[in-house]
Amino acid sequence: MNFPVVRSVNWGNRVNILLKRDIDTAAMLHRAITSWYVILLAGLVGAIIGWLISFTRLPLYQASVFIEYAVDYSRTAHMDDITVHQAYEQVRRMLLADGTLQATLDATQERAGGELIFADTAELRSQIQLSRYPGGFELIVYGQDPEQSSAAANAWAETALEETEKAIGHAIRAAELQSEIYKAGCKLSADPGNSERVVWLCASGRPDLDPDELADDLLQEVQQTRGILPIFTFSLLQEAQVPTDPIAWSQGSFILAGALVGLFLGFVGVNLYKCEK
Repeated sequence: MNFPVVRSVNWGNRVNILLKRDIDTAAMLHRAITSWYVILLAGLVGAIIGWLISFTRLPLYQASVFIEYAVDYSRTAHMDDITVHQAYEQVRRMLLADGTLQATLDATQERAGGELIFADTAELRSQIQLSRYPGGFELIVYGQDPEQSSAAANAWAETALEETEKAIGHAIRAAELQSEIYKAGCKLSADPGNSERVVWLCASGRPDLDPDELADDLLQEVQQTRGILPIFTFSLLQEAQVPTDPIAWSQGSFILAGALVGLFLGFVGVNLYKCEK
């Protein structure tokens, strides 16, 4: 009984043959056209592999909120670019502060009906991005659940507006206290009875005025401003909608990538197999 002889293919040798030859584009296309079904089959296999791989990676969604922060020049004199940048930088720090993110966690959990979406502020911080654009900020939340991503983005925006309003309120109150001290003509002077101490001396002589109490109140208000100047007008320009299309790891992108890789490998394989020794 005669058995068919199985001929082994030395792929390495054939690669060397192709590399040593001048590339004949017409011949390569001819080989590809005559074996189109092999290349198509390779693309189909690649698409199936990409489809299977897509189940190992969940899609990633992005939800965005836009908040406007504009300098109100009716409240302040003209500021140079460096001063404006520093003012916006303080807003950025406030939006990313631990206290703001903790309040965002609580608001997100409330919006989700009590479900814990993020374990702590560190996990939330790893899934957010804050982008500055002319006149405001874009608050971005990434996640594998589109509804949770939009809920977190809107909770962050809600918290940001509340924290900004409180900070500006304290800044206005600090300015009022500073004005009272100035109008009363109060200034720090050496204590006549103890040269190592300083005391407030006020020119107005108002009996109801306690400069030490005013100074303590002023210090507390300044600390609670978080560096925010009372020069901003702010508003929510756009709430986050539930995203419908993922920005990464979508099933379609895996299938397309697998099909393209399969077509390429099929094309290369056909030309390697059919090349002459």
